[in-house]
Amino acid sequence: MGQTSAITLQVAGRFKDRNGNTVNDLSAVVINLTGTEPTWETFITAYPADVERPTASSLNLLRGETRPNLVMVKV
Repeated sequence: MGQTSAITLQVAGRFKDRNGNTVNDLSAVVINLTGTEPTWETFITAYPADVERPTASSLNLLRGETRPNLVMVKV
């Protein structure tokens, strides 16, 4: 991936709440972002596709580093 690259992740399917009831409306998803061995210092920002990219990052990486981060993103 290059500088300013973007990946869109479609969230779809049938989801269940803690009680096993089917949920039709999702307000957010929790995802584990993991960056591994970038060739330069970089950052990843997770955000809804219908908004402008926020200035805060979700994960910061140094060159050659591997690091995960659990994030919650509005759907």
